[in-house]
Amino acid sequence: MGEQLLLRFLNKQCTPEELCQVKEWIEEDTENASWLFEMERIWSLKDEIQFSEEKEICEAYNRFIIQKPEARIRRLQISRKKMLSWVGYAAAILIIAFLGTSLYKLQKDAEIVAQSMNIIEVPKGQRSAITLTDGTKVWLNAESRLVYPASFTAKNRTVTLQGEGFFEVVHDEKSPFIVRTDLISVTVLGTKFNVEAYPSGNTLVTLAEGKVEVASIEHDGDRVVLEPNDQASYSKENGLNVKRNVDTSLLKSWTVGELSYANKTLAYIVDDLERRFNVKIVILDKELEEETFNSRVYETATIEKVLDFLKETRRLDYRKNNDQYEIFKLKK
Repeated sequence: MGEQLLLRFLNKQCTPEELCQVKEWIEEDTENASWLFEMERIWSLKDEIQFSEEKEICEAYNRFIIQKPEARIRRLQISRKKMLSWVGYAAAILIIAFLGTSLYKLQKDAEIVAQSMNIIEVPKGQRSAITLTDGTKVWLNAESRLVYPASFTAKNRTVTLQGEGFFEVVHDEKSPFIVRTDLISVTVLGTKFNVEAYPSGNTLVTLAEGKVEVASIEHDGDRVVLEPNDQASYSKENGLNVKRNVDTSLLKSWTVGELSYANKTLAYIVDDLERRFNVKIVILDKELEEETFNSRVYETATIEKVLDFLKETRRLDYRKNNDQYEIFKLKK
């Protein structure tokens, strides 16, 4: 079990899917269950610090570090290698109590920050825009989610994005602006860029102005610096790739309701149309999915108008069947 998943479990922040992962890990080996129980016990000590005298805390800490790792291993009946890899981590939890003022204060500060996080969720068929406390402007596309703090710290300005967002970041040399997605992080000081991070496709970062660093969250060494008109693409299968000299003239067009596709596959366009118009579209002939199209329509266009534009290429046709649209290959 990874450290990040462990921390979320100990803080009771796991999603239902992550809880299933933990459950499966526990059931793999009784040693895993014993180890996790011990970690929960150690973690719970931080909640008791606020009620403890300094002398009691010191005594508990001394007992912990004096006790030999081998003794703990025998008691828990887990392998020496596994236990030793986490003894330092567990000890660090208690060491924090003696650094600074108190762990209790740090914990309460963290809780206040967590409680001050804001979330914007944009449903299908809609768009949204927001100005953050530092002046940064963010546009969110349909079916997108942005998590951001009520106020930024002096160290950095971090937000989390799922979906698509266009960012105009206010420059602050002392406080980098960081956009985190499931797969990558984008670090900037001040710039204009677009991030597309829907679960169904590759994660794309396209830079209009300034300079950004794109880094894989899973692989620390996998990172790249983008210049204007560069586009980074990331997937677990293919890693991080960069395309130079991308046309960014229409990069922000979706924020005002336009739909612009330049050499986009029909599968990509269909996904986008489903989010934009909140409709269901089925491609009946699968060979059409990788066909590429170029199209630009304005905000007032209906779903039928967009499909008519695609039909004019003479490569496909469509029909409405009950509550969904069906695209099929044009018969010659």
